[in-house]
Amino acid sequence: MKLNTIKNPLLFILIIILSSCSKEELRSSNSITNFVVEHESIEYKADINDIRNEIILSIPFNIDLSSLNPIIKLSQGASISPESKAISDYTNPIKLSIIAENGSVRIYTIKVNKLPNIENFIISFKVPNDGDYLNSTIDNENNIIAIEVPFRYNLTDVYPEIEISENATIFPVNESITNLGNDKILYAYP
Repeated sequence: MKLNTIKNPLLFILIIILSSCSKEELRSSNSITNFVVEHESIEYKADINDIRNEIILSIPFNIDLSSLNPIIKLSQGASISPESKAISDYTNPIKLSIIAENGSVRIYTIKVNKLPNIENFIISFKVPNDGDYLNSTIDNENNIIAIEVPFRYNLTDVYPEIEISENATIFPVNESITNLGNDKILYAYP
């Protein structure tokens, strides 16, 4: 009988010790905390909407969406599927699964907004002159094109060659400009 009374307190202490050594709780956080894509050494940071589980990336109009390099940071202990290094083509929305340590999954959708072209520059302005061109200087900051014109040069019947920014338009249209005799105004629009 004495032996039983000693075993019971030892068993009781052993149960208390084992129950106090509980497992570490697994994290339940499954968020993307930062999302950036890199293109030609420039980083573009996305807006993350955790309520709608959306990542909105706004990038310039002229960037090819098929070859971007993402830099993705997750909440502590979370993992991602597919792996970020496997993602490079953003031409269509992409679904990412973020898995917490406890196994809970959150699915984010990445959407890309291409920013509009705001470039509206005249890049070159050439006026033909006996098989060559008249010298011209373009000041896009002040919107001035200066042309060195020889004495008695007829500016009323010329067809200048004008190059403008990609995706910009010009008014009046290039082919309709024939008279530069007076101050002319050309408009380049994005």
